[in-house]
Amino acid sequence: KTLAAINCDMIGEDLAKVGSYFYATQTPHSRPSFLNDLIGYFVRLADRLPIVELRGSKGPFNYRIVPYTGGSDHYFFNDASIGVPSTMLGHAPDPYHHTAQDTPDKVDPTELRRVCFIALGAAWFTANAEGEQAERLLSEMYSGSVSRFSGDVSKAEAAIRAASSPADLHAQVKRALSLLHWAAEREESSLQSLNVLVKTAPARTAITDVIGSFKKFEQIRLDDVKQVYATQCSRLRISPAPVELTREEWAARRIVPIRSESFKCPLRDEYLTEKLGRKVVESMPGLSGNAAWEVVNFIDGKRNVLDIYEAVSTEYDGVTLEKVQNYLQLLEKAELVSLSRK
Repeated sequence: KTLAAINCDMIGEDLAKVGSYFYATQTPHSRPSFLNDLIGYFVRLADRLPIVELRGSKGPFNYRIVPYTGGSDHYFFNDASIGVPSTMLGHAPDPYHHTAQDTPDKVDPTELRRVCFIALGAAWFTANAEGEQAERLLSEMYSGSVSRFSGDVSKAEAAIRAASSPADLHAQVKRALSLLHWAAEREESSLQSLNVLVKTAPARTAITDVIGSFKKFEQIRLDDVKQVYATQCSRLRISPAPVELTREEWAARRIVPIRSESFKCPLRDEYLTEKLGRKVVESMPGLSGNAAWEVVNFIDGKRNVLDIYEAVSTEYDGVTLEKVQNYLQLLEKAELVSLSRK
């Protein structure tokens, strides 16, 4: 029944002594949640309010809201086998972390108070959100979704404008439409996640209405992207072409991975080597780190291999369909995943 987790790891550092900044991570794309905009709201509120401690610094709040990164306990909560959206509050870079110089004199009471305000404020809000408060959060979430989706649109349009050949242009459009499809699904799922906090019919209706408004906005921006594509086609003196799947992509659509019930929590990168042997793993170059972790997180018994590849490749660079297929085959050899062929 856990709604969210807020992981405080190495908080309250003296920014001047350590040379760091405060950061709050977002949840991974596989775990879209109200938590991202809620934490973002309290981070910005902490920056606006005069939160200081008598014996602390009087300096400005140097903060960043960053994409998902692992390295601490929130990594486990966000895993699909647990499924609790979790953020991490911390500081970086930190040359003293896990050293003998990681001592209390590196703590700034003002910074500690700011971070505690963010964590406790978000936790209190999550536990009590209803009525007017839920509506306020929904408004904040809609603004966040519009902003993030607009950023993805700008990225897609820039790639299309940069295409210098017909083949490259068609490839970039195909990539752009995939990016925006998964970006829209991420944002719609994030808005939908607010339903876990509300209990009344009017509140649920408000969420449905906001999702409808976002879908309309999404369509307008998609039309903008298609217009950019048409303009580039005119510049290159070619006709727009329909998006078509390759033979490999059609084949990937017919395979649906299913996670073993005994496969709980994240998988260490070294596990497959220990289980299958180095030669087997090296013969099938796949993925590692967060990208590999996200591949597993997107396995839900419904998404096919192509879906999973497209979703993860919009989040992390260097992800190819071949690498995703190789990784899934290694998981199947290790009896962690079964590949159901339609």
